[in-house]
Amino acid sequence: MAPCRPAEPSIPTTGGCHHTVDGEALWREDRIDALLADAEATADERVLVVSGTTRNQGAFRARLDAIVLLSAAIETLAERLRTRTTNPCGRDPAETLGYARTVEPLLRRTATLEAITTVSLERVADLVLAHVPA
Repeated sequence: MAPCRPAEPSIPTTGGCHHTVDGEALWREDRIDALLADAEATADERVLVVSGTTRNQGAFRARLDAIVLLSAAIETLAERLRTRTTNPCGRDPAETLGYARTVEPLLRRTATLEAITTVSLERVADLVLAHVPA
């Protein structure tokens, strides 16, 4: 496996890259396009990581080298969400189970890699970085 490269840039798609349409959070395509265009223009040896999931992310599929689904057993997800303190989203077990049953299968179909996150963070990072083109 490739060693973990902590200096890889990442773009979380929260904080200005979402807007709500009919109650659904979607990527602001103009902003995601600009972020990817900037990364493409300044391409170097680093891997750019774009995190987040929305229904309209498929508009950018051709510009992404890999789509990684980070997953865990529903019990693990429920416990992680129940005990986290940084974000209230997802704390309802019924909501979590609903997403696991309805959304996760859709994500799995388009993922080029599924990484089970019940191993160490370093192991997950190594697995993901080994999967993306260098």
